[in-house]
Formats: sequence, structure tokens, C-alpha cells
Amino acid sequence: MGLVLRLTLALACLSVALGGCGSKQTQPPADWVASIDLVSGDVQVTEAPGAAVQPGKKGLVLRVGARLETGANGEARLLLRSGGHLAIKPGSIVNFQSSLPAKQLGVALERGTLEGKSGSLEANELVIGVGERKVRLSGAAAATVSAKGEADPKIFVSFGAATVEDPDGKKQKLLEGKELVLSSPPRPKPKPDAGPASKPSKPDAATVTAPELVYYLRASGKGKVLVRRPGEARFTAVKKGEPLAITPGTEIKLVGKASVTVGADAAGGGTSITGPAQLVVHEGTKTEDGKSTPRIESTGDMSVQQVGQRGKVGDTLTIEGVKVTTRITYKRLDLKIRREKGRAVLVLGAGEATLVAKDR
Repeated sequence: MGLVLRLTLALACLSVALGGCGSKQTQPPADWVASIDLVSGDVQVTEAPGAAVQPGKKGLVLRVGARLETGANGEARLLLRSGGHLAIKPGSIVNFQSSLPAKQLGVALERGTLEGKSGSLEANELVIGVGERKVRLSGAAAATVSAKGEADPKIFVSFGAATVEDPDGKKQKLLEGKELVLSSPPRPKPKPDAGPASKPSKPDAATVTAPELVYYLRASGKGKVLVRRPGEARFTAVKKGEPLAITPGTEIKLVGKASVTVGADAAGGGTSITGPAQLVVHEGTKTEDGKSTPRIESTGDMSVQQVGQRGKVGDTLTIEGVKVTTRITYKRLDLKIRREKGRAVLVLGAGEATLVAKDR
């Protein structure tokens, strides 16, 4: 979803509501895991074990044990019961499994490519099986996963962070914007009585060439600031006034009227947010001097206030899918995003905004 707003010089307050409308549906079976939202081309579905194969169509509900296959010209988009969605590309086969359909979905990608996005709640997990590995997504993370074909399987994280789990339980964190190419897993070491050991196999071709991107966070205000960086199990409190190095994928909780400023410079500056709020930091666009500015998104039903620094005509800001293009030189731009009942409401506190376009 997206909005494009253009700002003029007057003073006003604009509120734009974003959200789709729902319609009443028949009660789905207790073990349902997903429903088909869009279909294009040849899509064949077995909606439950033992059921007949049928053409995929909008509104069809898939249950535990379902199977979906797309032809050479077929694509399907599914809405997941646990939150999030799947986009299944042409020439793909996907099987659906879950012991807790409302909270966790496991899909096995036998062939082809899919794009998956998990629900926004941390407890709701999307697990994508590719070969002998598992790709775990949560907290609205998104990734594109390709099964082994002419090339090795690969994973690209487009949003948040993914955890890649090997057959032996070893886990690797993959951050937003990174790609992981998977070769065959290493062979297990031979037992002591199995004769001479063979030459060790090469490790997985898991190379991330780009250096790790670092942003700096400063806490202030009345209330606690809690952070959880990628790979950390728990949130920890941040000491106010001192810069804290963080990376994309870091989660932030602002309790009460706590505030944070996140930017690329340890000396200060950046985007300021005032709580209460739940946030995730992502890699943003690069400035003229080559620095990357952080992109911050709200993950909870809380208020988020984002204040921009001095800017010029034509500056573009993207906040939670809302694209704002300025038509004035401004000293301070005050935008507030409020979430309520599944909708995102954008409030512009300074300047006048004209709605140019809206995509749902």
C-alpha cells in the first residue's frame, strides 16, 4: 500500500486512513492455514490430504497437508492465517504443514520460487523448508526463497531479518538486503571405527560480501528505551545520552514518553521518534555523501512520530509505505502515523498536503 503526498506552504492538519474493507465469509475449517487471494494462469491445488486436485481460485481455503502447484505461466498469492502472505512464482510446488495453524505455518518448497512475509507479531512464525534447511521469518520479515534447480538454492531477505537453520541445528542470521547461496550441507564426521576419515567437504557457499551497516541510536525522554539487535534473544535497556551502535533488523521498544534518535553519524542527528512505540530499523537510501539513512517502521498498534531535519524541494520520505514528496524548502517536517483497528492513519502536523495518488 502506498500514498504519494505533495506539500505546499500553508499550515493545516491532514489525516488519511489506509486499509482495506472486509466481507463476511463462511466459517473455515479448524485446521485451515491459508486462503488464496489472487490467481494468475495455471494453478492446481489439493486443499487437504485425500482431496481431489482442483484449479486454484480466489477464496479457496487450504488446510494442513495441502499442496499447491503452479504451471509455467501460473502464479498465486496466499493470505496466511498466522499473518503475512506468500507469493508463489511460476513452476513451483509448495506443501503446507502446521501443528499450530493460528501461530505458525511451515511450508516445504519442493520446486521453484516463493516470496514469503510473516505476520507482524513475534510469536507468529513462517518457516520455509528448502532442501534440508529451514528459513524462519517473524516480526513482518520478508524473503525470497528459491529451491534447487539449475543453480543452488538461495535466499534473499527483502525486509527485516531471517534465521537460516542447517540440518544439524546450526543457525545463521541473514539481515535485510543480504543474499545467501546454499550448497549441499557438509557431510557428517565419520565415527571412530569407520576407517580413515575422508577429506572434509567445503562449507556452505554462504557469502555476504557487503560490510555490515551500522547506525547509531541515542535514547532520551521520560521512559525506557529497549532494544534487541539481530541474534539477541532478549530486549535490553539503553543508557540515555550515549550512542549505541545498531544494525538493520534491530527492534526498539519505547515505553511511556521515551524518545530515540537514529542516524548514520555517531556524533548525533538522524530521525527522532517519541513513544510509546514498537519499531524496527531497516537500511534506507544513501545520501549524496554516500551515507545510508535508516528507515524506521512501526510494528505495533502505537503512535509513531517522525521528525525530519532541514530539507529542500523535492525531498522524498517513505514512512510505513507512505511516500511524501515535498514542494517547499522546510526547516522541520512533522509527520505522525497512528495505527488503529488494522488501519494506518497519517497525520501531517505542519504544512498542507494534497493527496495525489493512493495504491492499495
